[in-house]
Amino acid sequence: MRVVYKYSIPRGVGSFTFTLNLPGLVRFLHVDLQNGEPKAWFEVDEASSHSEHHFRIVGTGDSLGDWACIGTWQDPPYVWHLCRPGAIAWGATASRPAPGAPA
Repeated sequence: MRVVYKYSIPRGVGSFTFTLNLPGLVRFLHVDLQNGEPKAWFEVDEASSHSEHHFRIVGTGDSLGDWACIGTWQDPPYVWHLCRPGAIAWGATASRPAPGAPA
């Protein structure tokens, strides 16, 4: 069954990586503060087996390296970016034209 689950995002100093153990068929939905703590929401298939997914928190102006940003949230006075490995973020259509555009 597909469901939306919320996961806590760790806090750190500067840019850092972390791992979440998520069910399969993951789709990132949103990242934001909830009650002052960073959280991320994912659509998952709870019947699928879990696997490790690696993420990186990057501050505005920090190097992305080989990470692709998938979400941004404000935690004054900072703005943070949630990133995943890879040059193109989930759902990006860099290799496909926009709907209605010539191929």
